[in-house]
Amino acid sequence: MIDLEDYREALREVEDALRDYQDTANSIRRLHSVRPDHIRDGARRDLSDKMVKLEKVRHRYIRKLTESVQVEGDIWRALWQAKEEKTLTVDQWRVLHMRYLSFAKWDAIAEAVGRSVGYCHMLHRSALEAFRDAQDKTAPKNGL
Repeated sequence: MIDLEDYREALREVEDALRDYQDTANSIRRLHSVRPDHIRDGARRDLSDKMVKLEKVRHRYIRKLTESVQVEGDIWRALWQAKEEKTLTVDQWRVLHMRYLSFAKWDAIAEAVGRSVGYCHMLHRSALEAFRDAQDKTAPKNGL
């Protein structure tokens, strides 16, 4: 079952991994900018250690990004299925789509829906409930 809030958390993890990757790469660039004749053995070891760390961080980032892309695809399919099956109202569908796939802020969602931010929060809650109920009905039962 797809949990939209977990998806947003997974994207935050991707952003954290990317930031870690960028910080490590910048640290290596700073070390690399030193002229070779000024590099002491300790700095060479430090550069080597940072290159190893960069590779580990890069793999973590790629893994997290891949996971989030897979979940995003699952969400797209589930939202389109909900739209086709009319599980959600048009406004509910729009709120979920804008919030979880377009990452729109509440003000932009309210403007697009033509309602207040408070009403959009209510739509969001009811849409999540309807979305989860629909998913529970289509999820395979254990042992059957």
